[in-house]
Amino acid sequence: MAKHDVSRIYEALFTKLGLQKKDLVLYKGTYLQGFNGSTTRPWGFLDVPVTFWDGKKKDLKRTINVQFFVVSRRSVYNCILGKPTFATLGAVPSTVHLKMKYTNAKDEVVTIDADLEGAQKVHKNIQRTINIAAKGE
Repeated sequence: MAKHDVSRIYEALFTKLGLQKKDLVLYKGTYLQGFNGSTTRPWGFLDVPVTFWDGKKKDLKRTINVQFFVVSRRSVYNCILGKPTFATLGAVPSTVHLKMKYTNAKDEVVTIDADLEGAQKVHKNIQRTINIAAKGE
């Protein structure tokens, strides 16, 4: 499986969740390279139960175990879900529409709408980071 296919959790969320390095399965692979050319060695892997739901009806919740690659890097994201997570959930994500659909235990289609305000904040942070990097600050 390619490294870009795995789910990743970044150090800030790892710490915020109260997780510890002793809980990790050691990673013995190669370094990861970011889009900006920087490299990092992941700390390891960790299985975390993740609950998906639309935030409205509790019976639409679905929890699956997600194996995360733990990366010690600052990021505008808390985590990134990889293809295996979507496959396990049976989900169809759409970045363009800021939505994701999956079926719950009753085979009902659940639609999760993204937080547009949150997405705009992430976009602004990315733009700020790009501008700082371009200026060499």
